[in-house]
Amino acid sequence: MNGFVERELDRLRAAILDHGNTERRDALYAAQQALEWAREPNGFSPPFAVAMGIREAREDCQAVSRPPLS
Repeated sequence: MNGFVERELDRLRAAILDHGNTERRDALYAAQQALEWAREPNGFSPPFAVAMGIREAREDCQAVSRPPLS
């Protein structure tokens, strides 16, 4: 299963970098974060928090920034 998740994450990362539409990029980012959280719950914000725009300041959470808006 990890191979499928990795390939999907690769596709999402590429699409986030290449996509100019802010709304679509936000959706791609949310999907990426959800998959990352499923792989490593202690390292990423939970999908609900991302979808609701809740910025959690947890010590065990990696600092994952949104891609720059261009």
